[in-house]
Amino acid sequence: MKKTLKIAALAAVAALVFAACGDGYDKTESGLKYKFLSQNTDGQQVQDGDLIIGKAVIFFNDSILDSVKGEAVPLFLADKANNANYFSRNLNEGLLLLHMGDKVEFVFEADSLLPIFGQLPASYKAGENQTMKYQIEVCEIMNEAKEMEKINKYLADNSLAVEPTPEGYYILSVEHGNGPKVENGKSIKVNYTGRFLDGNVFDTSDKNVNPEAHDPIEYVVGEQSMIPGWEMIMATMEQGGKAKVLIPSKLAYGKSGMMAPYSTLLFDFEVLSVTTPKTEK
Repeated sequence: MKKTLKIAALAAVAALVFAACGDGYDKTESGLKYKFLSQNTDGQQVQDGDLIIGKAVIFFNDSILDSVKGEAVPLFLADKANNANYFSRNLNEGLLLLHMGDKVEFVFEADSLLPIFGQLPASYKAGENQTMKYQIEVCEIMNEAKEMEKINKYLADNSLAVEPTPEGYYILSVEHGNGPKVENGKSIKVNYTGRFLDGNVFDTSDKNVNPEAHDPIEYVVGEQSMIPGWEMIMATMEQGGKAKVLIPSKLAYGKSGMMAPYSTLLFDFEVLSVTTPKTEK
């Protein structure tokens, strides 16, 4: 009898240990399973609004679905307000646990991802407890303060002793034109090249930069939605004017949009024409 009770007690203890440790994963409050593959608790911790730049391997069950193993790239923006679905709610809770240099694995239930992604790998079968795993290595944490550090470094490295305008953008060089001034309601044609701070071109209408460039952009000022920095700069220019400007992300695409969050942009502008649109009678 005593032996039976002892075995039962040991079994109960074992069950508690298994429940606590299980398969080696911990859980966030929302139920996201995670485990640290390596941890750097002394490093900078991810805060709400930070962009995680790093490397990643995505598994469906135990098969690699996709990977970023070479140069670190923008992966995820920690955004507590983005809790519209199971994936974003759980992921953001997990991201806020991370520090610079951490390596972690997050596990999501495949059945819960199907309504969000709309499609899963062909090997997916509903109701079979399949998983999607994200292994993430945090190589850099980007935010507005870090962006300013990079802007200041760019200015210093290029011997550019310029201060931001009151609006927050930087005029690196300017040649004023002698034609009509850019004003709301005027139709303007602009030749431009957009680059990142590393010099990579992301868009251009300049055939000298790219022979396959698209045509210069033409629009009516004040009627087409442009990024704030672009609008501010155009308001200072005239036909024939040229400018090279640096636009911080807060005056460009911000933390989300067409570019990776906190993308600082460099533009070369040339205002080719400023005209008054003809009105239909």
